Amino acid sequence: MGRHGYDPELDFVYFGTGNAAPWYDRLRGKGDDLYVASIVALRAGNGEQVWHYQTTPGDNWDYDATQPLMLATLTIDGRQRRVVMQANRRIFYVLDREKGSLISARPITPMNWATGIDSNGRPIENAEIRQLKDPKL
Repeated sequence: MGRHGYDPELDFVYFGTGNAAPWYDRLRGKGDDLYVASIVALRAGNGEQVWHYQTTPGDNWDYDATQPLMLATLTIDGRQRRVVMQANRRIFYVLDREKGSLISARPITPMNWATGIDSNGRPIENAEIRQLKDPKL
């Protein structure tokens, strides 16, 4: 499957996207930088975007979402769920394959840039990480 995946029943192609440029987010402006560090689903037949899930909004740490994607059917809370999974740079994501909704996101290694994932699936950025004194580019 490589770094992407294909679901023949849904006719969806899944792939991950990289970080933005310039790399340091304060030079790019404000906001999440739509589609940066995201998992994207397209309808293979016509190229229509179906959904996207941004793993690292405004990615300032090169935690892009280009790691291999895994498609599976898992039993979750007693029912079968078709999922797309990614062991991202610091967090293991499990998303609903059809809708792109977050099922779970759990840290897989120690993190210093975020303290966890909020109920909306967004990383909870560690405020101290932005308090660098006299950073150099």
